[in-house]
Amino acid sequence: MKKIKVCRICGAVMSGEEDFCTDCGAILPKETLFDLYKTMHFYCPACSTVLADTASFCPQCGKRLRYR
Repeated sequence: MKKIKVCRICGAVMSGEEDFCTDCGAILPKETLFDLYKTMHFYCPACSTVLADTASFCPQCGKRLRYR
């Protein structure tokens, strides 16, 4: 998910490195699926692990989290 983009025109799945869809030629979004997912969920600012809204510490890196 961190390295995948989806074409908004035809729905083709592309590598995060691509700028254009190889199926239809449309310009791909700059954001990967993970970038979009992070805009909808709480995540660790240190390691980007997606967290439960009630987390006080990141289970991946141990960083103490501030409440929103």
